Amino acid sequence: MLVETNDTHPTAEAVQIRLLRQAGQARRSRLMLSITQSMLNLSRLNIRQQYPHLSPLEQNLKFVEFVYDVDLATQLKKYLQLSHP
Repeated sequence: MLVETNDTHPTAEAVQIRLLRQAGQARRSRLMLSITQSMLNLSRLNIRQQYPHLSPLEQNLKFVEFVYDVDLATQLKKYLQLSHP
């Protein structure tokens, strides 16, 4: 498998690929879930830092806007306003 990333030395990359292949499906799945959770946490942290003036709910809506779509965030906001007047 030839990948050749721009930011990793080829020897280090070969070791990483070998270790991932040896890790097995369960370990690779745990790694993927961990990386995904870390990225979600970092995204939310960034929103809190960039929009400290927004309430937690508004920050959550901002997250939905960035990750999914402005339209979905708008629909969710309307739904929440109807559900919790």
